[in-house]
Amino acid sequence: MSKMTYKSILVIAGLALLISCEQPTAIQPSLEAGDRYFWVNDAEDSSGWTQIGTVLAYEGVNCNVWIRTNEQAKISDALLDEYGAYFDNESWPEVTDYVFTPAEFFGEPGDRINIVFYTMADSIAGYFWVKDFYTNEDLAYFGSSLKSNESNVFYLNIDAAKSVFNQPRATLFTKGTLTHEFQHLCNAQYFYYGDGSTKEREMDSWANEFCSTTIESVHADQYAIYLNDYINDYSGDFAAGRTDFLLWGTGYSQYISTSLLGGHILSKMDPVNHGNLVKEFLYYTHQEDTTDSEYDPDSFYASAALSSVEDLLMTLQSAAVNYDNLSGWSPISNPAMDLPDIQNNWSLLMKGYLTALTGKDPDFLTYIKSVTTEATPNSISPPLAAEGTTSVSLKSSAHLIARTRTTPDFNSTSIGAAQTTGTDAYALVWNGSIPSYAALSSELSLPSGTASFVPGAVLPKPVDPLASPAARSMREPFAFNRANTKTLSFSRAVLEYTLDSIPVFARDTAISGVGDSSNPSDGAGGNLYCAFIEY
Repeated sequence: MSKMTYKSILVIAGLALLISCEQPTAIQPSLEAGDRYFWVNDAEDSSGWTQIGTVLAYEGVNCNVWIRTNEQAKISDALLDEYGAYFDNESWPEVTDYVFTPAEFFGEPGDRINIVFYTMADSIAGYFWVKDFYTNEDLAYFGSSLKSNESNVFYLNIDAAKSVFNQPRATLFTKGTLTHEFQHLCNAQYFYYGDGSTKEREMDSWANEFCSTTIESVHADQYAIYLNDYINDYSGDFAAGRTDFLLWGTGYSQYISTSLLGGHILSKMDPVNHGNLVKEFLYYTHQEDTTDSEYDPDSFYASAALSSVEDLLMTLQSAAVNYDNLSGWSPISNPAMDLPDIQNNWSLLMKGYLTALTGKDPDFLTYIKSVTTEATPNSISPPLAAEGTTSVSLKSSAHLIARTRTTPDFNSTSIGAAQTTGTDAYALVWNGSIPSYAALSSELSLPSGTASFVPGAVLPKPVDPLASPAARSMREPFAFNRANTKTLSFSRAVLEYTLDSIPVFARDTAISGVGDSSNPSDGAGGNLYCAFIEY
């Protein structure tokens, strides 16, 4: 059976399981005028379909930009031309260089990517959905209510692309969204039509988003948005430790976290290697399968035991990437067996990332300045735990930075070393447990631990004299999530199984952290991590 058929079975089976309890919404035939029609659906439950009429607003070398016919008055032709030209001149060459060049165009004239603008739900900036790689005939054969546009296409929200309050910021944001969604498309093309077509396991959702937020930040000036949103912490997520990102879909802070994690990694790489990061990440995905002969989900759990965390760690130590923050790194030779090395290296990466978030890493600050045209700070004033905090719940990958005092050598790894007296310090606390692939794919709860502080040890954050009261205007009008929002295909193989049927050779339990034994549990049989650096 062909790979496309296998993928259809698994995607449709998964969708059926997830929506079987819902009454399907009747498909609305288009009554709109238009030169081309597209099925759209940005509903949270994926139950409602509308066929919209569109007209061609821009035809370039690499893309067609379509605007919903009855919404042409909502956005100017000049702005749509600007977005189309940006995709042609920036998004296309940058993403294809860093990720993968699409290999299948489904008969599209000129081998162009279709970009469809229409008004979506309030919180959505845009989305890509891999169901458009299928034919409607195949979808109907497998009993799916999905509707395909049978082309390379992604969708952008008009309301996120224009603004009466701050159009320059909306334009910058939307150029990032073009790059973000195109990465998702190219990522999927790699697994469907490129060298990844033999792999049973694709990137976890967080890893796919990591690739998009990193590339848009590097090439589309998005640190001007993400770094501002981190420093101001409008949602309060960073101050409260609601910062986990391995199980995707809990909030906007996950986009901020993965973009800054990507910035940290790139800041520790030779610039000549930057273009290798995502390509190597793709290569090391499903590295545990040594056959790479054909796509066979029936044997998925015979070869898949890992998650994208292990894949990323293997990527960082590869010669093509050479992440230069490896002091204490334990080389991984067999990622399915070298558990202590996985634990150690993940903790080192998290510590390096959190150090960057404090603004105490000059490499990170220098790198951020090099890839944004907007003014960036010479230092970062990080969001900190509230004064007097005594306990914070942290899920896998969640982290917290607190101002405290400790011994002058900063060498302790115990949360208990955060005291009311001593030398001013940042306490970096994180949950280093790694959920199982099955847990991430089925959206189970992540392991969680509670960090406990000595009363009075968490100190107030000083007033930042450089903080701008106008900074909030950079964020508030653009509270939109860019996403590979329809991610069911990326867990296609695991959907064939219930958790009870997972064979014993799959990693169906979390990898625990090995933080200081005096620290509280991480919820996975290990302990939370802690480190101190100079304030």
